[in-house]
Amino acid sequence: MRKLKQHGYTLIEVMIVVAIIVDIAVIAIPSFMRARIVEQNTRFTNDLRIISGAFEQYSAERYRWPLETGPTMIPPGMEMFLGNRVAFRGTPVGGAWDWDYNVGGVKAAITVNLTGAINDPVRMQDVDKMFDDGVLSTGAFRQATGNKYIYVLEW
Repeated sequence: MRKLKQHGYTLIEVMIVVAIIVDIAVIAIPSFMRARIVEQNTRFTNDLRIISGAFEQYSAERYRWPLETGPTMIPPGMEMFLGNRVAFRGTPVGGAWDWDYNVGGVKAAITVNLTGAINDPVRMQDVDKMFDDGVLSTGAFRQATGNKYIYVLEW
């Protein structure tokens, strides 16, 4: 009698392949998540630099700061300074941008309100290290209250 060969994989072979895939995922996913956070922090920092530069240019050309507006609203006259470089509404780390003029003892500041977003003080401290002193209670970039962070342009 002739014996037929069976084609396919044994359960052990399939389990070994699955174990290898799981090992690769365990190594790759945390690295991917860290890279994603670093990229978002970098975009946030760059957007904040662009926005602050636009407000400083406005102030230098008009000898005054723009008027106070609500969150996500671009102050009148700022469109030409911001252009299409940065969306003023949302931030790369969540939350919304806000222009503050004569608010909370600060003459001019760009605020990010992370209400409804993930408020991670360690992450914001990493952002602070990218362009200030790395301490959220001092310097130009600081934690104002709870979910609110400010970048002071003028005291």
